[in-house]
Amino acid sequence: MRRPLLLPLIVLLSACGGDGVLLRGSLREDVLRALGDSLFVQVEGGERVPVRGGSFELTDVPAGAVRLLVGSGEDAASMDLREIPEGAELGLEGIRVDRESGLAFPSDLRIEGGKTVLVNGIRRAPPEALPATVATEGVVLAASPAGDALLFRPADPSLPDLRVVVPAAAETTTEDGDPVSPEGVEDGDSIRLEGGTEGAYVVARRLVLPRRAAVREARRGERGDEVRPRERREGEPREERPSARSESRSREAEAPAPRAREDRGGGRDDAPGRGRGKGRGKEKGGGKGKGKGKS
Repeated sequence: MRRPLLLPLIVLLSACGGDGVLLRGSLREDVLRALGDSLFVQVEGGERVPVRGGSFELTDVPAGAVRLLVGSGEDAASMDLREIPEGAELGLEGIRVDRESGLAFPSDLRIEGGKTVLVNGIRRAPPEALPATVATEGVVLAASPAGDALLFRPADPSLPDLRVVVPAAAETTTEDGDPVSPEGVEDGDSIRLEGGTEGAYVVARRLVLPRRAAVREARRGERGDEVRPRERREGEPREERPSARSESRSREAEAPAPRAREDRGGGRDDAPGRGRGKGRGKEKGGGKGKGKGKS
């Protein structure tokens, strides 16, 4: 007597329980102009979907990890997406293309049904996901030579990777409480960050660095090659410093002590810089290891 009801129930459950991801996005105006009318997006291994009016939509995208291609004709840039939640709706807005690296980056990300997604190795989240204050341990993915700008991955997986500005007033100490220059921080260091959010950045109030940061500082002082305390430049917006670090590691997210190459985004399609940018803005001079070394 109950068998006739079983088949419709199975059909209904299968329709409601899909794990496919809905992926929507838009491309930046300069990309539309550069790539022309034959613009397409494609999940690698799937069919090409034309971009209409600067926007696209892909249904039943596999959860987990996919490689999204954005291009025209036989030319395509790639965007690696990982840790996509099952059944999520993902929006990639303002996609730009870096021609030299061959990578594509979204200016903004929206997600329903999840908190974060790895985009080219960087943990991304919607802007509103940033808390007003941050007090957490984590790992430094990349640091400017002067230590005044960091890309930081919180230990809390619900938080995105943070672009951190370290102002002159920030307290920087070792785990023992000894003062140390922020110039002692290096990629891969486990640190504690405390600070407040301002727009897309976290402004540090306090950094607790590993003990080896003080050892590095002492060695620099012994060699006489310690960087002088940083000086503020009149009218220079400090927020530009961390953005140079944030979005161009493509396949290194799972590596221990990952390194971030430079993405010079923010309105230009320049190629990401190579390495850690140690050759920029670094001044040689005196100063002993106990100097604050902050800007």
